Amino acid sequence: MILVALAMLVLAPVAGAIAGGSSSGAVVATTGCRLVSVVNGNTVDLACPGGPARHHHVMGLSSPPVLGARCLSEAWWGLRAQIALRAQVWRANALSFVEEPRGHLVLMLADGIPIQRLVPRPPPDPCA
Repeated sequence: MILVALAMLVLAPVAGAIAGGSSSGAVVATTGCRLVSVVNGNTVDLACPGGPARHHHVMGLSSPPVLGARCLSEAWWGLRAQIALRAQVWRANALSFVEEPRGHLVLMLADGIPIQRLVPRPPPDPCA
């Protein structure tokens, strides 16, 4: 099961690159930023006008780490969060971003709905 999930994480960016980015074309943002990639379950790379692409934490999302996890359950929940965020990005017809550049934070909307409402939350302590 873990191998299948890892294969999905590896193949997803490759498939996106072959297809020319997001399959839905949802890369245009209200702030002029465009989505470059999903880094993990709560972080995305955005390319905004006037600067290089950089990591932004998505407000309202939390995700346990996959690498450096304290237990297998925590790694599993981190992997699930990343897959869920990628799935919502691919399903969206339009993505929009409200950037807070000083804190590298972004409010991410998929079809006008805050992304944190669409992605399931992991338990507070998956190792408990």
